[in-house]
Amino acid sequence: MSAGAGGNGLGTLAGAIVFGTVIYALVRLRRRAPHGATTGDLVASTLGRGAGETVTILQLAAYTAFAALSATAFGLAVLFAYVDDPLGIDTWLWPLYGLAALTVAAVVAYALPARATAAIAAVLAGVGALGLFYVALAVTAKALTDPDLLINPLPDAGPWTALAVIGALAFAAKGVIGVELITTQSDRVASVGRPMATGIIVAAVVAVTCWYAVRAADPGVARIDGRWATAIAQDLFGDAARYAYAGIAVSLSLAGLLAMMLGIVRLTGTMEAHRVPEVQLVSAVVVAALLVVGMTRAWLHADEIVPWVAMWLLLLVYAVIIEANARLDDGPAGWWLRVVMPAVFLAMILLPIGTARSIVPFLPPLAVTLVIAVLASGVGAAKARHATG
Repeated sequence: MSAGAGGNGLGTLAGAIVFGTVIYALVRLRRRAPHGATTGDLVASTLGRGAGETVTILQLAAYTAFAALSATAFGLAVLFAYVDDPLGIDTWLWPLYGLAALTVAAVVAYALPARATAAIAAVLAGVGALGLFYVALAVTAKALTDPDLLINPLPDAGPWTALAVIGALAFAAKGVIGVELITTQSDRVASVGRPMATGIIVAAVVAVTCWYAVRAADPGVARIDGRWATAIAQDLFGDAARYAYAGIAVSLSLAGLLAMMLGIVRLTGTMEAHRVPEVQLVSAVVVAALLVVGMTRAWLHADEIVPWVAMWLLLLVYAVIIEANARLDDGPAGWWLRVVMPAVFLAMILLPIGTARSIVPFLPPLAVTLVIAVLASGVGAAKARHATG
């Protein structure tokens, strides 16, 4: 559920905990501000307009980064359908496929009603999740019924294969579908708690199934995620599994891309009235396009920085939402969330760092995240002063 959690496994379970509490907090904030148009409006009802403006800017930045991640996953999935090792060749087809998907998703999200776009994203996410679940079940069944099963050794660390990259990016894209869509469509949040809870449970079940499939097929190495389930499936079932997973990744990445573009359309349409929303939308799409090219061509280590920045920006948004919820004086629930959730956020940050056994690779994305957060806070405060002045 997070870009940096390895795609699935324990990272997704941590994400499910976070998303569940965020939904709970948003429902409570909706009761406080029933006419709020965005998550920023809900936050502003307790923390003030400056905090609300800051959340809106952080959301827009995170959605843009996640849109780029989804488009990148789509391009790699399409390329993987007919190239054995797309990461081992130097081609511009990868970014071109991603840019094409980004453009189409932006047009669809802008032109179609929000409910139609959300419905398309939900169907694509459901198809992809179901396919991934069946791939993991097939691997598990093969591993449990064949005691002499032999697979190619899986690396403990080092460069990821194309399958692993697609798995992480595509599942990350799916992980933010729904929760992020709902935070931008927050005028309906009080009525979608049950569907969103169902979505979180489905994502967690798929993640655990993938993780168990890897453990069953390769029991000798302890792993915290299941990103290698698809690589094992190809090893066991050949090209059939490869083509199936290419289709799964296409469905999940397109679903995530549509959800993120819908969020961007919603946010850019609620910013200053004296600015043209279309200009802001095009600006966000251009930034996402630059990130797609940067990640696919490994410019300035964008492929290593953008996923972490996207995840950490969302964690900042969630932290502010939890704090806003804690300001509601209607019971101890808000206070307990204020105590427990910082520990969960910290665990989501420290778990991948501990797995990598080095903090050095995480310093650049951390610096970028802090810079964006400081700028968002400053701009949000300035906009709040301008509005009240």
